Amino acid sequence: MTKRNGGLLLFISVVLAAAVLPFYGVRGMVRGHDRSRWGTILNTVLGNLAIAIGGALIGGATVAFAGLIFGPATFTLTTTAAVALSLIGSLAGLMTGLAERRSRLASIAVRKTNERFLDSAGVWETGEEDVTHYDAEGNALRLVEVGSERLVFMAVGRRGKRAYIQLAPSGEMISYSGIVS
Repeated sequence: MTKRNGGLLLFISVVLAAAVLPFYGVRGMVRGHDRSRWGTILNTVLGNLAIAIGGALIGGATVAFAGLIFGPATFTLTTTAAVALSLIGSLAGLMTGLAERRSRLASIAVRKTNERFLDSAGVWETGEEDVTHYDAEGNALRLVEVGSERLVFMAVGRRGKRAYIQLAPSGEMISYSGIVS
């Protein structure tokens, strides 16, 4: 089927770009990010705007070209359809991005709070598997359990010893126990 209808499938794909790319572009602009000022200007605003406008132009131009091939009455209809597709995609992206924004910004705030907590507690990550963290006293720790109420670390090389980080219901780190039995 794809061999005989390759042109039609390509046409449909490009027309769908008129809705899908504006959706992703507008959603990316409003969903909330943790970027620097220049990252916000370049990635969030200009990059997503280019995606949205580019998709609308590519899909619209394709539909308009098809309308020109089939006559002036079809051209008006296809041009209206291309604009409608882009507007519907943009509106859906705006609504989806705004719906995601609050939870994304909250998770970014929790992550930043947890980074500050780990710095103040003197706990740092190693990026390894056997020893995942070290605490302020130089104890080697391995993260063994992530729960909703706490993180559990095994003290590497010390049988039966554990360390805990208590978590708030929102996921923020509250306290570090140090090595305990």
